[in-house]
Amino acid sequence: MKNDAKSEKTSIHCLWKRFGIWIYLIIPVSIWMFILGVLVGRGTAPVKFDINGLQKELALLKERAVKRELSQIKVDPDTEHKKTDLGFYEALRENGDKGRRFAGKIMQKKSGATEKDSPWKKKTSLKKETISANADKKSASSEQGKKRSIRKDYTIQVASLKNSIDADKMVTSLKRKGYLAYKTIREIPGKGIWYRIRIGYYKDGKEAKSILTRLKNENIEAFLIKR
Repeated sequence: MKNDAKSEKTSIHCLWKRFGIWIYLIIPVSIWMFILGVLVGRGTAPVKFDINGLQKELALLKERAVKRELSQIKVDPDTEHKKTDLGFYEALRENGDKGRRFAGKIMQKKSGATEKDSPWKKKTSLKKETISANADKKSASSEQGKKRSIRKDYTIQVASLKNSIDADKMVTSLKRKGYLAYKTIREIPGKGIWYRIRIGYYKDGKEAKSILTRLKNENIEAFLIKR
């Protein structure tokens, strides 16, 4: 009996020891887990997560979802049938418009041909052409007659100089006085090039008389010559 009591006491004592050991182990582990949870929540935990790997996995999942949605989408056959019908009618309209345009061009060509081929219009056009040609001839002949009647073959020569610079100076001085002076170049055989200073264009001596008297009063020697 004594041995049984001792064995029971020792077994109870062992159980209490085991229980205490478990308590001492569980409490610090639970505290450590709690601290880790707090650190992970704040983002200050020493544990490092593979963020790139997670992002790649998320991208793959998105691609799969998109592919599934695309595979589920189907084209409505009614809409395709409507499109083909509309295309057929539009083609008919385009062909009809082209035919109308072509017919209009043919009608225009026919009308132009009939207008050109009509003898009455040909006669009228020939008459108009002959009338216009006669009018042009008359105007040209009248202009030539006027030119002949108003032809000015005379001019006043003031000087004939060998030096071109002196000739230019004389022309400028005469122009300042109000004369219509100009310079002509003439090559004389055996004498070379000479520069002649002249004033105006006149049909006869009567028209140039006033200019000659004016030049004489200014002591400028001049004479009337035929150009």
